[in-house]
Amino acid sequence: MGESVIVDTYAILSMAFDQLGKSAEEYMLKIREGEIVGVVTPMIVYELIVHWLRGRIPSFQSVDEVKTFLYSYFTVNDKSGRLYRKHKNKI
Repeated sequence: MGESVIVDTYAILSMAFDQLGKSAEEYMLKIREGEIVGVVTPMIVYELIVHWLRGRIPSFQSVDEVKTFLYSYFTVNDKSGRLYRKHKNKI
């Protein structure tokens, strides 16, 4: 695995509302283009689903869209060192 960066809830929320700073925007672009690996924990997945359920991320229409976005854009690390790449881990 190449370079990786840990991404937190508020970076993803800022991205959803187009409020990322320049450096964070550059990192998210590199993650999207596959130049670096964006890592989130299952807690981040949970927090974003809760934010969506509370209506704070209106760009998603269903919980499945939230999960698809997270698991296709980021790698999920369960803190034990196991990494889940794209749709291999189901909530």
